[in-house]
Amino acid sequence: MRWAWSKTLINFDWPGFRSIEVMILDYCLKSLSEDQIPPFVLWRSSINYIQRVEGGREIDFYLLKIGKPTRPKTCEIPGFPSDGVALRLLISCGNGTAAIGLTAIQGVPFSIESDLPLLKMKAPFCIREAKSDTPLR
Repeated sequence: MRWAWSKTLINFDWPGFRSIEVMILDYCLKSLSEDQIPPFVLWRSSINYIQRVEGGREIDFYLLKIGKPTRPKTCEIPGFPSDGVALRLLISCGNGTAAIGLTAIQGVPFSIESDLPLLKMKAPFCIREAKSDTPLR
């Protein structure tokens, strides 16, 4: 079966997401290879609980089933680590630059971690990929 996903037509307009989170996830989506896009989109559409910790330094995304977190095999992204940072980004705005990492557990995206509180960053934003050795905290 061939997947045909557009990197620009994915709708992240879900009420639980904040605009900065949408921008980060959209940038992550655009940086994925063709075989990584379908499980990422499935993961994103399955999120039903978001937890923001430390003022937005960590944003955890959960797929809850009967109140318990799950990591479906269908959401495993080829090439993502079983436990660790899958993508590193830098986000700049008027009040600073933050190093950001999209982390994965068992190959499924789990959280956005940042060295600055993302919820206090002010638009406009500029997002770019970071070097693999950029520290997150």
